Amino acid sequence: MARPEKEPALRHTHPVMLRFTDTEYERLSSHAEASRIPLAEYIRRQVTGKPVTMKYELVADLPELKNLIAEFGKIGSNLNQIARHLTAVGSVHRKYGGQSARVSQIFMR
Repeated sequence: MARPEKEPALRHTHPVMLRFTDTEYERLSSHAEASRIPLAEYIRRQVTGKPVTMKYELVADLPELKNLIAEFGKIGSNLNQIARHLTAVGSVHRKYGGQSARVSQIFMR
């Protein structure tokens, strides 16, 4: 079964020759590859102003994420303990009328 013919208005019949430096070509190729379309189509869309959607694939190591989440939980717990102690020191400080030497002695017991 042969591929159906395109309408004449949709055919690309005018070739254009372009020359790029190695850097330019590498950049265009990497962008075309990231958007998962052929290089010619990528350049055509860029020239005509049509949107090009980049499709990035995110790969994450699940055990590594679990360790990171556990570590964030420990950090949060430590922050809560620090806040609790600072609140306690503040209430002792207010109770004893701002005597900082006396407050530090009480807190250090």
